[in-house]
Amino acid sequence: MRAPAMSPVPGGRLRGIARPQYLLLLPGIVLLGAVFFYPVLLLVKTSFTDPHAGFGNYTSLLSDPAATHALIRTLVAALIVSACCLVLAYPFAYMMTLVRPAVRTLMLVVVTLPFWTSIIARTFAWLVLEERGGLIEDFLSFFGFKHAVLLGTIPGVVVAMVQIMLVYMVFPLYSVMNSIDRRLLSAAHVCGANRAYAFFKVYVPLTLPGITAGVSLVFLLTLGFYVTPVLLGSSFDALIAQVIGAEVNELYDFPAASAYSVILLLVMLVMLGLLLRGIRLMAGGRASGGAVEQ
Repeated sequence: MRAPAMSPVPGGRLRGIARPQYLLLLPGIVLLGAVFFYPVLLLVKTSFTDPHAGFGNYTSLLSDPAATHALIRTLVAALIVSACCLVLAYPFAYMMTLVRPAVRTLMLVVVTLPFWTSIIARTFAWLVLEERGGLIEDFLSFFGFKHAVLLGTIPGVVVAMVQIMLVYMVFPLYSVMNSIDRRLLSAAHVCGANRAYAFFKVYVPLTLPGITAGVSLVFLLTLGFYVTPVLLGSSFDALIAQVIGAEVNELYDFPAASAYSVILLLVMLVMLGLLLRGIRLMAGGRASGGAVEQ
């Protein structure tokens, strides 16, 4: 007796099997929609409808030199913090892949040690270090930089944010570096490449996913920093989060604060896209260059 032919029917058993898997995403989607997308939609609605419908909040914001300067200042500070974290974290994460497990554990403890205290306590510690007569001024005075007080300046804010954000760069880099087969470097040496050439042409391109993740994470988190700029910065060199806080807490101008927040969100998305695009082009250029050299 001939067995009945089985024909793949769209929407049949395969779809029934797959449906419970997609249902597992439902709690996360509901939570994300409730705590993120819904408030963002309210911000967008408020920025366009209150007090009058239209682009009034955005035009007044973009025509305000203080607001535009604060936004540019925030972008520059975020780029500097990301670059400094990358420069400091890359050799640190690389050394973590070379040392013994006991030393690696100690390095992990050192880099995560700041997270054992709250961000407010850490920021107040930097306030004590950066104030007039503090340890940093005494240290710089020893090298001839008299009266170099970082408190109330953008460099003082950047230094504190680098220390706070460093761990967010170390972990992605170490995760990627730890998965790289070091025999690739040995193969490059066998082919005639010296250590520096093999490192920059073989090893560094393989760590680009970690660089992308770390830089993106540090950059986006730095754009929204509020506590550190408020405690260590000044109102004359305010970052965009300080401006939004002043609009809400002092001026009670919620429509303007909503417009600031929406613009900051758009800037984050644009900068993230440009950053990912640039790193992708860099990776493609390295790959094509390596292919040409072969």
